[in-house]
Amino acid sequence: MKIIEAGNEKRVTRAHKMNDSSSRSHSVFTIHCQLHNAKKDATTKTILQLVDLAGSENIKETGVEGVALTESMHINRSLTSLGRALHAVLSNEGKSSQKKQVISFRETTLTHMLSDVLSGNFVCSLILTASASPAHRQAELTSKTLAFGMGAKRIDVRASPNKAIKESRLTHFLSGVWRTVTWG
Repeated sequence: MKIIEAGNEKRVTRAHKMNDSSSRSHSVFTIHCQLHNAKKDATTKTILQLVDLAGSENIKETGVEGVALTESMHINRSLTSLGRALHAVLSNEGKSSQKKQVISFRETTLTHMLSDVLSGNFVCSLILTASASPAHRQAELTSKTLAFGMGAKRIDVRASPNKAIKESRLTHFLSGVWRTVTWG
């Protein structure tokens, strides 16, 4: 918890017309876990990512300028990129590898950091807390936030264990392959 608190203290917030303490960045906390089973000589690795996304902002309504404008543009760009990546993941479900569209996870740091979880062999869970405003002028933004959550909820990623081979076993296997290739 101390690490999360230290990271949270470094997050920058700024006031603008719509929010007195608007977060100016996303927060991604990644935990790598590894469990070694000596009896089976197998290692299981997993990743837990806790993500707090900064909210998208209507730049005209917030009235931000200068550094805050640049921050808002980066936030909106990364959220748009994440939305496109989620849409591509959903579009690819059930398709053969030849018909799948390429997902560009390198558009932003956020999508790159989340690429393993979104497209890889990981179990994903999304806990979405959305700030919905009762103000009529925020209806479009609230609708987009809820649509994002509904889309992310539909992602069906199924994890299966990847078998890692020890170096000694790999060397033994490759020497057998080499003998087969060399001696026919």
